[in-house]
Amino acid sequence: IDFESNHLTGELPSSIGGLLVLKTMQLSRNRITGEIPTAIGELYELERLDVSSNRLGGMIPSEIGNLNRLTQLDLNSNKLTGSTPPQMRRLARLNLVNLYDNEMEGEIEGLCEITPKPLIAADCGGPNARVRCRCCTICFDGAENNSTQRA
Repeated sequence: IDFESNHLTGELPSSIGGLLVLKTMQLSRNRITGEIPTAIGELYELERLDVSSNRLGGMIPSEIGNLNRLTQLDLNSNKLTGSTPPQMRRLARLNLVNLYDNEMEGEIEGLCEITPKPLIAADCGGPNARVRCRCCTICFDGAENNSTQRA
């Protein structure tokens, strides 16, 4: 499904887990609020999840680690808190993860254990970074709106 920039509002329903054959969920650039429902972990065929540029809050649910076909995960530009769940280490096909421009803090867990390492962008740059990430490819400095690329 592709509902990018459709002025959608409200929360993602838990019934979203019933979309069992869904491969792409493109919901970026809307006004979706609430938390990412744990039922997202039931979308076993999902390859691409993009809920960037919304107003989603709370923590990334650990159930996201069940999406073993996922190759792209775009969660940037929301109000997500906490860190990444360690269950994300199971996402072996992941090649792109965007986490920057959120309210996350702590250590990026699980993602550093994926081989080959995906491209990971997070708010881990600058002297006041709240996110620690030893394997991030791009670190944004939210205060300066700059990024630093790592090898």
